[in-house]
Amino acid sequence: MVITYGKYKAKSVLITTIITTILQLTITLNTMNAQNSSNMPYDCVNAIPLCDSRNIDLNVNGYGRQEITSSCGCDGQEHNSIWFKWTVAQGGTMGFVLTPASNAITEDYDFWIFGPNPNCSNLGVSLRCSTTNPQQAGLNNNLTGLNSLEIDTHEGPGEDGNSWVYWINVQAGQQYFLVLDRAVGNNAFSLQWTGTATIENPFEDEGFDTIPTIYLCGDAAGNAQFNFTTFINNYMQGHNSSVFSAKCYNNETDATMQQNNISGPQTVTTGNYVLRLDHATIECFDIKNFRIEVGNVTEVAKNLQFSICKTDTVTLQPTGTYFIKWNKTDVIPTTQNYNYLASPDTTTNYVATSYISCVNTINNGDFEQGNKLVNTNLIYAGTGVTTLQPNRYTITNNSNTCGYTSLYDHTHNNANGHMMLINAANNNHRVTLWQQSVPVQMATHYRISYHTALLSNQNGISIETVVNGNTIDTKAINQRNIWQHGETLWRSNTTGIVTVALVLRQSTQNSVLALDDISVNVLKQFLDTFNINVLPSTDTIIDHQICIGDTYQFGNNTYNTSGLYTEHYTNTYGCDSIVTLNLSVGPYLRRITNVNLCQGDSYTFRGKTYTQSGVYRDTFPSTFICDSLIELHIQVHQPYLIEFNEDLCYGEIYDKNNFYATETGYYEQRLLSQYGCDSTVTLNLKVRGEVTAKIENDFCTSDARDLLNISYIAPDGNPHTYTLTVDDMAQQQGLNNVENGTLGSKNLISINLPQSIKPGIYQLELTLVDSNCVSTIPLELALPYPASILVQKWNDVIAVLNSNYNGGYKFSAYQWQHNGVDIAGATKSFLYIPNGLDKEGEYSVKLTREEDGVTMYTCPIYYTPHMDIFVYPVTINSPSPMLKIISNSEASITLYNVVGMQVATYNVSVGENNIPVTLPSGVYIYKLNTVNNDTHTGKIIVE
Repeated sequence: MVITYGKYKAKSVLITTIITTILQLTITLNTMNAQNSSNMPYDCVNAIPLCDSRNIDLNVNGYGRQEITSSCGCDGQEHNSIWFKWTVAQGGTMGFVLTPASNAITEDYDFWIFGPNPNCSNLGVSLRCSTTNPQQAGLNNNLTGLNSLEIDTHEGPGEDGNSWVYWINVQAGQQYFLVLDRAVGNNAFSLQWTGTATIENPFEDEGFDTIPTIYLCGDAAGNAQFNFTTFINNYMQGHNSSVFSAKCYNNETDATMQQNNISGPQTVTTGNYVLRLDHATIECFDIKNFRIEVGNVTEVAKNLQFSICKTDTVTLQPTGTYFIKWNKTDVIPTTQNYNYLASPDTTTNYVATSYISCVNTINNGDFEQGNKLVNTNLIYAGTGVTTLQPNRYTITNNSNTCGYTSLYDHTHNNANGHMMLINAANNNHRVTLWQQSVPVQMATHYRISYHTALLSNQNGISIETVVNGNTIDTKAINQRNIWQHGETLWRSNTTGIVTVALVLRQSTQNSVLALDDISVNVLKQFLDTFNINVLPSTDTIIDHQICIGDTYQFGNNTYNTSGLYTEHYTNTYGCDSIVTLNLSVGPYLRRITNVNLCQGDSYTFRGKTYTQSGVYRDTFPSTFICDSLIELHIQVHQPYLIEFNEDLCYGEIYDKNNFYATETGYYEQRLLSQYGCDSTVTLNLKVRGEVTAKIENDFCTSDARDLLNISYIAPDGNPHTYTLTVDDMAQQQGLNNVENGTLGSKNLISINLPQSIKPGIYQLELTLVDSNCVSTIPLELALPYPASILVQKWNDVIAVLNSNYNGGYKFSAYQWQHNGVDIAGATKSFLYIPNGLDKEGEYSVKLTREEDGVTMYTCPIYYTPHMDIFVYPVTINSPSPMLKIISNSEASITLYNVVGMQVATYNVSVGENNIPVTLPSGVYIYKLNTVNNDTHTGKIIVE
């Protein structure tokens, strides 16, 4: 009989009282654990379903019903147990390594595996088990599990075995149970799967992403508010909510055991958290670990009240230092920190929206880790380079290492720091200088910041801040060897990963720059309220009049001259109270009236009429003790006459001074001046005539092709220089642009045509410049082939000479024309008109050069009478062309094409000869020579 106490097994019989005590204790523990095991994985029916082969890190404490008996194998029982179950996805071998958290040899874990497809109500004998005690067995470690090296399948208890048994071979679709039990000890365990088999995972193809680090702004103690319910809802978007569900936990143990889940708004600190995914129909779950980083913010929003006297000022300083915006526009920021000097007239509330940076989401934005996490369109040149080639970058501590003016990095400003040095030259497109993917939260503000310095390029560059391909800010960088700061505020409308990039809008030949201190900081928003209570003042104005010689006592002073005098007092609110004396002294009260008249108008006052400019006075008794005086200031205004004389170039518009004119003429407007007087504005406008030009050459009536003559007409102008711009095809033929050419007095421009220029149509642009106007006229130079490359062979045939006689040209296409109209089907190197050429018409051909594909026409050729001395042509058009010759002597016959090239020679016998002809369709000349030196010539046509 074997009695087990703890995990130290003794193979001896103990007295009955000990047995009874142990059994009673076991029954009591089982009963207590069974009462607390509802839905907990202490029993087979509540086994934890496994969905993948990830590590299992858990602790165990107690058990449920005692389901492990000696009949299960390895003679053990449950002490602190946990049950698992899984379904095989891919068959193969399965093993595991169980490692206790403590390496003490007294820490002892046992296990049992049941399957395939076991029944919790009747488990039977286990498939594998081990109850070996590592201390009793004299082992050097406390690890246990399944591997490929063992041959036994069951071992234990006590000193029996080495804690390892042979692994299992499984097939897809089979289900297994695993029971882990800590018989001795107090520590958790970690289990790692081995082997080739895999566990069925319904989550792996559903697109559940890894959760990136979540960055939050907290308080001074590092506490932040985070809504786990909103977080779960965002994460589960796009997934079937009737199939998949999720909850959050503080650790994997709680997630695995489904205890202490967290939801809704919670106060969180920096640490690791767990999201558990569950399937509605499959007993399976998945674990997603994620981390929350909380940045400490010691500042708190302000709610301040101030009491000031009217006209006093108070400085309002917001909590945050970034992107500050005030709700009032009647005050101006006085410092770079956007403090405001407020001086309201009445009680007013000012609200400042500001931000404080709490945590940076960018890794290696200061490049102190070298080329780590640097993502760019540029090529890394390595370290220690002395010359930075275009489209390259390096990480260095001073720009002078690559031959530029010395500039240290922005972070340290000494040789200990690092920065990104970039040569983006020779790029005529946008260049991504740097980019990095960062996690963001919905409805959260971020500060994207960087420092850059321009090391070359006098004209400056523009750097765009881009988020997920959208440009949100552009900064012009135009100072050399000086660090410039770029920053922008961006609010995320989603939760997830975004790509932040710095993009060079367009590079030039000398775009060399440095980048440093790139950051994307999570911002905490502050709403500061400043209530300014404006205390009332009691300002008073006293109007008083005295006559000359009198005095007036005001405060501690006596006054006898006109003026404004003030006395300062303090009212009950402690604010200044000002009493102002408006004292008038004199024989009269003075009132001034200003009158503006147009020439010819008049003004009547108190019975008098005035028509001239001047100051007029009148006195009359008043209700005061002194006489009153009225001064009448009259100003007579002359009518305005403004004349404009303008000279415009052809096509210009005069649209100034309320005129809109395009033609020569005299224009007039009648207006009213500011005083209501008539004004006349005239415009004498002269518009020059249109400048025209044309090419005078007729290359078909003259053999001269060495000079291009361009005539021009410039009405009302006298051009002195010209520029001739030719297209690329003309320049390839040797005809170059002419810059600032001098014009003569004959209105004619002569340009040397190169001998190398080939027939074709070339686009020219002539620009004429005189002292005031610039005129540009497009021209087309059409240079045809001379008629000399055509030859009329007979009265019905015209041909193009071959390259030996036409100047060396070879052609790939022909189109003959009669009187400038294409002749249908006439696309060969010769033209044959069966009824004879038109004696009154002209013939030409459009030729396509073989070498460059350019098509150009020839000068025309005209009919010239020929005296044909050959027999009427023979037409050969049978399916098998045969040349039939009847001769009374032996001879030879030679055939030529229309341009004189020999194409075939045949021998002729006495009598009838039928000679096969294998020539293409066309007109051919034959020459028949007999042995008697008789010669016969004629023409044949092959159709």
